[in-house]
Amino acid sequence: SCAQSSVELSTDDLNQHSNSPLDEDDGDVELDCADDEIISAFIGVNVKPNARRRMQDLQKLFWKLHKRKVIQLISHEEVNQNCVLGFSEILVDDLGEFNSSIRNLVLKDESHCWLMNGRESIKEPTWPVYEILRQIGIKPVKGMRGPKHGDPGKRDFMYYTKYEFCRELMLKNRCRLQAGFIGRGRRNYF
Repeated sequence: SCAQSSVELSTDDLNQHSNSPLDEDDGDVELDCADDEIISAFIGVNVKPNARRRMQDLQKLFWKLHKRKVIQLISHEEVNQNCVLGFSEILVDDLGEFNSSIRNLVLKDESHCWLMNGRESIKEPTWPVYEILRQIGIKPVKGMRGPKHGDPGKRDFMYYTKYEFCRELMLKNRCRLQAGFIGRGRRNYF
């Protein structure tokens, strides 16, 4: 149920199963942020498989973009202050490349987790990325939207130069990660 509280993990527990892409030496290493036990312990709910695949896709993409210096992934010294993907902030150095990489990830859908229900494309490809990031507690920082001259439109929330992890946001939105939650209407599950 959504009323579950997140499990407190010690720093040793999180370090032992660190999901930080910054710990990896090679961008081609399989990253395993989608481990059921770690995600469930960190977030406090059982996460549906599609959401885990999306998290894994994003972790791989972010690590590649970090290696290419498109973004900087900032990790907090206290591991429990980082999101489940292993960082507390994203600083975007190349906004155009960041946005187009996210669009390509969704539209190519190589992991078969972004285009659902037989869709071949979606109107706003960055929307499902924004949604999963909000569900795991990552939000754009107010006042950090990119310049108007390259802005893909006000409905594209993957056009910010800074994103940060907020544990309270994760706790508020984590129920949406459970199987069957979306589509239940606006009933109060807290």
